[in-house]
Amino acid sequence: MNENPIISSVITKLYKQQEKGLQKYGEEVKTSSYDLKGWLEHAQQEAIDFTTYLEAAIQLLEEQVKSKEEMKFYETHEPYYALIKARNIERAMEIYNNDVTADEEKELAESIKEVTALYAATKYSRCTGEDNKTVPIEEVLDDLMNEKEMRLAVDGRLI
Repeated sequence: MNENPIISSVITKLYKQQEKGLQKYGEEVKTSSYDLKGWLEHAQQEAIDFTTYLEAAIQLLEEQVKSKEEMKFYETHEPYYALIKARNIERAMEIYNNDVTADEEKELAESIKEVTALYAATKYSRCTGEDNKTVPIEEVLDDLMNEKEMRLAVDGRLI
């Protein structure tokens, strides 16, 4: 008979769980351990625990997917120039409003455009910092490659 590795794993875990139960309770599971209502209540408690574990796992997966969402690059020229790295356009607008200017009329939504990573890298590598010197290439690469959403460049009049 062909051995299925998944079934083998389940059987191994079943034996380990049985050993754990023996150590904890000092006896094997017997039908006389509970009456029918007791068994149903015990199963219900286990099902509730199982549901809790499933919900925790689902939320963890959603957090991981969200944090791994691919970074994108956005550029706007109005009212002030900015090059922004963010996971989506909504986050890019938040960063613009927080770091550049308060855009209460939401006019930015019409002028912000997604740009390619190559365009953003080229543009950012030619920017100057507050000291009027080109941003060092190591800093450019780090800023482009890390997982942090940020404003990469801003209108020189705001520096």
